[in-house]
Amino acid sequence: SISGSLTSNDNVNILGKVLTTTNTGVKLDSAASISTPGAGAAVNVYSNGSILNNASSIAATNGKVNLIADEKVTHGGSITSGNGTTILGKTGVVLNGNITNTTTGAIDVHAGNGSASSTATLIAGVNSTLTQNANGGVKLVTDGLGNLTPSKIINNGTGNIELSAGNLLAAGNGTGGQVVALNGNTSVNS
Repeated sequence: SISGSLTSNDNVNILGKVLTTTNTGVKLDSAASISTPGAGAAVNVYSNGSILNNASSIAATNGKVNLIADEKVTHGGSITSGNGTTILGKTGVVLNGNITNTTTGAIDVHAGNGSASSTATLIAGVNSTLTQNANGGVKLVTDGLGNLTPSKIINNGTGNIELSAGNLLAAGNGTGGQVVALNGNTSVNS
């Protein structure tokens, strides 16, 4: 569990390794704050288990933020990136926090293990807002059978908004995950 503040002009790499992959490998508490203001400096959080991010702030001002887990990623904090944000949870993603990207790169949130039979879901709550101020677009994807409930999306750039449930299945087969709207969560190209 990480609960303090960390500032670095270089990359911050956090690796959580657990013996039983169903356990949480990295937990960022609400008091945690991570900042990398250096040119191109990234925040990389990896786990062979799950990631639970309730950090008050993860900021890669001029770099990228990556939250990548072999199990589930739960994001309930605030992320600000200058070069895009990637969240990958192989067994699912839960978004209850905000993500803002400012300069370049995409906001890419992916639930799945790369197989069409994946049941990983991507579920966003009513308090989740993704704001893209760059031209890299916003992509929310599930691989196979898992449903996608998108966040509120504000796209101020020229990139596309892609919402794709069952991304690895043939279009129109009717057996894959579905995009399920949540009242109040809208997608807007400004």
